[in-house]
Amino acid sequence: MSNETFRLMWQDAMTDLHEQVQLEDPMLGQTEEAAPGEPVKPTIDNAFQHYACLYIKYMQIFQKLENCYDCMVHPQKREDVLVVLELVMRRVIELKHALVEWNPPRTDLQPPPPAQERPFPWEYVNLDDILVDLKLPPETLEVPVPRYFKENNAENIRLRDKVNSQYMNLKLEVKEVPIEETEDLDAPPSDMTLEQVIEIIQRNERGRQGKQRAFLFKDLREDEKRRHNYTSSQLEMDPEVAACNIQRLFRGFFSRVKAAESRDEELIFIGMKPARETGDGLEKELATAYKKRKTEQSDNKEAYAKALVDLKDEVTRDEGPQMRDGLRQERHLWVTDSIAESKEIPEDLTEFYKQKYPSPPVAEEVVEEPAGKKKKDDKKDKGKDKGKKGKKKKAPAEEAPPKEPPPLQGPSEITGTMYGNILNYQADWEDKEDWKYNFAQKHDVELAKKKIRVDVEAELKDAVDEMLKQNLAKIKAQLNPAKGGKKGKGG
Repeated sequence: MSNETFRLMWQDAMTDLHEQVQLEDPMLGQTEEAAPGEPVKPTIDNAFQHYACLYIKYMQIFQKLENCYDCMVHPQKREDVLVVLELVMRRVIELKHALVEWNPPRTDLQPPPPAQERPFPWEYVNLDDILVDLKLPPETLEVPVPRYFKENNAENIRLRDKVNSQYMNLKLEVKEVPIEETEDLDAPPSDMTLEQVIEIIQRNERGRQGKQRAFLFKDLREDEKRRHNYTSSQLEMDPEVAACNIQRLFRGFFSRVKAAESRDEELIFIGMKPARETGDGLEKELATAYKKRKTEQSDNKEAYAKALVDLKDEVTRDEGPQMRDGLRQERHLWVTDSIAESKEIPEDLTEFYKQKYPSPPVAEEVVEEPAGKKKKDDKKDKGKDKGKKGKKKKAPAEEAPPKEPPPLQGPSEITGTMYGNILNYQADWEDKEDWKYNFAQKHDVELAKKKIRVDVEAELKDAVDEMLKQNLAKIKAQLNPAKGGKKGKGG
C-alpha cells in the first residue's frame, strides 16, 4: 500500500473520532456558553445500547489507527497517531467495563414487577443483534494486539530471552523447556500388564475384522444389484448412436471450457481480473514491501532523532536571545510592580507564577457530621421512644436501591483530551499536502522547531528565574547592611 492509502485511512479515523467525541459531549467546540439541559435518566437497555454502539465504533477507529501506526513512514505523523491510539485503547477498555456493568437484566433473575429492575453484570457481552442492525461482520469485534508492543520492546525481549536461555543452560543443561509435555503415542504404556495389552489387541483385531466383513458384504450386494439391473434391462442402443452422443457431450463441454478461458484472458488483458496463479507472488511482494516500509520507518526515525539535536542548537542560537529578553522583561516588570505595591523586594517568583497561572477553583466539599455525634443523637431519640412506645421487634434490613445508569452525554477528561488532539491534527496535518512533494516522508522541519521551542523556552525560563533570584538576593543583601548601619547610628 502507498503512503496516500494510510493518509486517507488516518483521515477517516480522525473524522470518525471527531463524530464520536461530539456524540459523547455535544458542548465541545462551542464558542458560546450554552446552558446544558437537564440530563435524561436512561434505562438499563438504553445505556447498554448506547455503550455498545460506542464500543463498536471505537473498535473500528482503533483498528484503523493501529494499521496507520504500523505502516506509516513519517516519524512525526506516527508520534501523533500513537498519542490518539493510546487514548482510543483506553476508551475501549472503559466502554467494555461499562458494557459488563450495565448488561441487560435477565427476566428469570429479576424480582417481581413492583421492584426496580437491576443490571446483570456478565463478562460475556452479546452484541450480535447490534452487529446485524449495523450490517457489520463479526470480525469488527476482534481485538488485534497492537504490533508496536513487540516492536518497541524488541531489545528488552531479546535480552530477556537471552537471560532465560543462559539460566536454563546453567541449571537444567537444556536450551528450552516446553510449556506442555508432548506425549509419545508410540511409547509402550508402563502401567499395564501383559494380559491387559493382549486383551486390547484382540478387541481391536475383532473390530477390524468385523468392519472388513461388513465392507465385503456391502460390495457383494452392490455387485448383485448391478448384475440384476443389467440382465433385466431390455433396451439396447446402436453403437454408432452411442458414439455420436458421447461426441456431442464432449464437444459441448470442451467448447464451454474454451469459452470460459478466452473470457478470463480478455478480462485479465483489460485489467478487470488478476492473473491466474499469482497468489504466492503477490504475497511475496506484499511481504517485501512491508519489510521495506519497516526499514524506511527506522531510517526516518533515526534521522528525526538526530535532526532534533541539531535543530535544538539552531533554535537556541537563533531564537534564544529573543526568548530570553522577553522572559526577562516580563519578570522585571512584575518585580517593579510588586516593589511599588508592597514596598518590599520579593524573595522568589512564586507569586508571579500564581498570578500568571492561577489554579482552577476547587469545588466546596460538604462537611458531614461525625458518625459519633449521629449515633449519640440516635441513641437519645431511641431512648425517648422506648419510654413511650415500649419494646419493638427488630425491623428487617432494607436492601439498598439499585444503582441507576449514569448520564449518557456529558464532559469527561478523556473526551476533552481526544478533542484537543483532534484540533492539533486539523491544524498540523489535515490540510497539509506534504505527500505531493515529500515522497520519502521525511520529518517536517517547521513542526520539529515548534516542538523544540517548548523545551528551549522551559530551559531559558529556568535560567532566567535563577539569575533573577540571585539578583534579588544581592539587592536585599546590599540594602540590609545599610539599614543596619542607620539603626546603629541612631542608637
